[in-house]
Amino acid sequence: MTTQLAAESTVIRVIGGVDTHKHTHYAAVVDDHGRFLGHREFPANDRGYQQLLAWLQGHGAVVAIGVESTGSFGATLTRFLTAQAVRVVEVNRANRLARRMDGKSDRLDAEQIARAGVMIGAPSPLRDELVVLTKKTLVNRCLRLRPESDDLLGLTAHPVRMLIAGVKLALRDLARRWKQLDAEIKALNKQIDALVRVAAPELVELHGVGVEIAGQFLVTAGDNPERIHSEAAFAKLCGVAPQPASSGRTSGRHRLSRGGDRAANSALYIITIVRMRRHQPTLDYIQRRTAEGLSKREIIRCLKRYIAREIYTNLPRPTHQDPAQNPLPSTA
Repeated sequence: MTTQLAAESTVIRVIGGVDTHKHTHYAAVVDDHGRFLGHREFPANDRGYQQLLAWLQGHGAVVAIGVESTGSFGATLTRFLTAQAVRVVEVNRANRLARRMDGKSDRLDAEQIARAGVMIGAPSPLRDELVVLTKKTLVNRCLRLRPESDDLLGLTAHPVRMLIAGVKLALRDLARRWKQLDAEIKALNKQIDALVRVAAPELVELHGVGVEIAGQFLVTAGDNPERIHSEAAFAKLCGVAPQPASSGRTSGRHRLSRGGDRAANSALYIITIVRMRRHQPTLDYIQRRTAEGLSKREIIRCLKRYIAREIYTNLPRPTHQDPAQNPLPSTA
């Protein structure tokens, strides 16, 4: 009895942690006293899951394994570990979603529909086939998925086959929705392109100003551009009018404005970055101002102000007709 208790007391109890990714999972292991024992990367497939568990068990008796994102990248691994009677604890990274929401558009949403959610958490045989495909290839492959009707109805009474059939059906529906959204976006883009080029042809011809950027300035100017009485007023509306930042010991300093239309300000920034890369007059200006001691941030502020003046000059102006030259028809 004493020998058995001594043997049990020498058993090392370990806890694993897995940082899940699309193609690979990174595992680390510590003992129940918090001492770090090792780390290793494994492929995100059935063989990799077996290797990961065997590697953890090689360090001692596995008490639990913390898995990140058990509802997405870690879903298949979680199912495997649960089937092996291993305790799985979900550990999600804080603010991960917020960091991924820096940019958003309908087209990006449509392109990512077939990749997000269901496919990532699909059973391993199906997931391993789809995860390596590129965007449109993945959508076309999902359109060809054919779930067996017996599996959907549960007639085969095999849980894994029923799960795979359900995932195939969901992926096929998502792929069809992706195709529909993609077609709608392309049609709308053609309409927007035609409208903007008719409304502001001079604006679209400026260096770094595409249809979307020109459309944003048309929205900023609005249906009543007469209210913008000068290019200085337009610069203030776009948030690029320099604000005094002097104090008792400094004078003549300015800072970036934080007011105005932030979407228009962003459009000016995009034009500035484009011109800083491949617009020779802008490159010459940057070289000159850098030699004068201005920082990159200050140069960008100046460029945005100059570009706002150029945009204002090329905005479409309403044409007012003289009533005497074009009298209204008589109602008599």
